[in-house]
Order: sequence, then C-alpha cells, then structure tokens
Amino acid sequence: MEVEVFKIGSLVSLSGIKAIVTGITIRSNNFVTYECSWWDNNTHNCKWFDSIEVEKREESLVGKVGFK
Repeated sequence: MEVEVFKIGSLVSLSGIKAIVTGITIRSNNFVTYECSWWDNNTHNCKWFDSIEVEKREESLVGKVGFK
C-alpha cells in the first residue's frame, strides 16, 4: 500500500494563503492530515488541515510513503 503525500517543506495553498508543510500524519484508511505554517503580517500560524483543504502549488513536492 502506498499513500501519495506532500513532502515536508512543500509550499502549498490554503484557500489562497501560501503556507509550508511542516508535518504529516497518516491515519487509518489512508486519511492524511498536514501541519502547515504561514505568516499573517507579524503573526506566525501553525495548524493541522485535512488533505482536501491543502492545495498543490507549482513549488509543491509530492512523494509516496509505503507500508508492507
């Protein structure tokens, strides 16, 4: 079984907000969540998002994680 994920350090979009992937969690049934980090003026934000909320950007790096 392989799961396709954004690699740590990938630049992604969160409803138009540019963010960086700082963590990945793979749960049962291949459900993936991403920890993303971004700046809003002088405020640093870091939050977990479901994979459907994280949009690919040109700079995104995609990899595969597999388990046997």
